[in-house]
Amino acid sequence: MKTIMKTTTLMVILVVALVIAACDTDKIVTKPLSNESEPFNQTMEIKSVVNNTASEYPIWAGQNINAGSLVVANDLNYLYVTYRTTDDWMLKASHLHIAGSLAGIPRNRQGIPVPGQFAYSNTFNPYITEYTYQFQLSDLGLNIGDSIVLAAHAEVTKYNESTSSYVSETGWGGNIAGPGNRWWFYAQYTLQAPPDDDGPFYTETAMIRMNDVPNDFTYRWGTHPWFSYVKHTPDSQPETFYFYAGQHYRVGEVEIWKDSDYLYVQVDLDGSYQMTESHLNVQLTGYSGNPAFGLFPWTADHDPKVNTHMYKVAWNPQWSGQELNISLHGVVGPF
Repeated sequence: MKTIMKTTTLMVILVVALVIAACDTDKIVTKPLSNESEPFNQTMEIKSVVNNTASEYPIWAGQNINAGSLVVANDLNYLYVTYRTTDDWMLKASHLHIAGSLAGIPRNRQGIPVPGQFAYSNTFNPYITEYTYQFQLSDLGLNIGDSIVLAAHAEVTKYNESTSSYVSETGWGGNIAGPGNRWWFYAQYTLQAPPDDDGPFYTETAMIRMNDVPNDFTYRWGTHPWFSYVKHTPDSQPETFYFYAGQHYRVGEVEIWKDSDYLYVQVDLDGSYQMTESHLNVQLTGYSGNPAFGLFPWTADHDPKVNTHMYKVAWNPQWSGQELNISLHGVVGPF
């Protein structure tokens, strides 16, 4: 009899729990990391784009805590959306959706946005303080002068020294309160034509890398956090690699191939990017220590600035059939 009563009680509890969950499916739940009670001793600083067309909006956490800023900018070819936290807040995750109007933002029947249905998202472990999404305008179907709505959701966290644990909050970037019965914010932005004057030409260090992924440093230079190189056995068919500046801005592509006499390494920059200098090294071993780009055997000063350059290097017979470690460095702008 006791067994039957216990079983019946458990079934009632389970049914009640399922009913409550079914009535609450519209809630946005921020799932904590399993090791959230332990402080991370590593954070990643990622430099944001510097652009004269940038607009900055607050990131509101827990409704009324200003935890950072959302910076939106564009040039003639790309849209940049940067999440930047302040006051010791850090990013755990980001969800971003871009639409031509508010109606294009995924929302539930109550009008509340659903970040899990947003087009772009990332999680960060270790936590970081800055991250930039970069989109080609043509891929988004956008042109200079178009107005867009951005729903920028963030999961932010801050370490509490007194409790030795993390405090987490849901955050929204923007300056316009969203409709519905739950708080959220969004931003409106109009794509601007970059100024025509020859203002400051801000540059970043660019390095060749294996994969077209903003934070993928497959082959790091020694212990450097993001300087990279590629491993490749060249042949007569060009192989495409990628050129990234300032850690995670894609600025172009690099093709590598050979013939019987020469190794060819050609960089082609995207959009309006230009290069002021470049340095190439090729060796049979990996890279360690601190790079000295000025001591590379093949270098070029680009004055005037260029958006494409090809190195034609005499083929070394020792390279035949070998996997080469190729490092290409450039100074690229504008940023």
